[in-house]
Amino acid sequence: MRILIIDDVQINITLLQHLIKKIPECESVAFTDPCMAMDWCKDNEPDLVVVDYMMLQMDGIEFTRQFRSFKNYETIPVLMVTANHEISVRHDALNSGVTDFLNKPLDNIEFMARTKNMLELRKIHKHITERSEGLAEGIRKATFEI
Repeated sequence: MRILIIDDVQINITLLQHLIKKIPECESVAFTDPCMAMDWCKDNEPDLVVVDYMMLQMDGIEFTRQFRSFKNYETIPVLMVTANHEISVRHDALNSGVTDFLNKPLDNIEFMARTKNMLELRKIHKHITERSEGLAEGIRKATFEI
């Protein structure tokens, strides 16, 4: 499972990567520039996105909106982390397509639990998608034979 991390503060990325290393079968890809992360997403599909809210080039809400516009990225979980505690930011984030929301400073145990939960949901979604594509192919073949 590949986790994309976007935060304009390198120490935050380092902390998140350290936590993610503890999750079996996970690797992280990190960017301090959300525009570079968006370019990476054009050719690579993450299984989870962890994005900061307050960044200079593009905030996490705008990143999520653009990310969600990519084909088949509608169901990839997005976890937003921020030091901002305003409820309007939470609402905007959730309305933009953010799946879950955590405030800084992060509680490591809560971060790990939520990350694992979202990755498990992603695995299940990928399995269901692959299964339905396999069934659809089987129907096409059977229909062709008939």
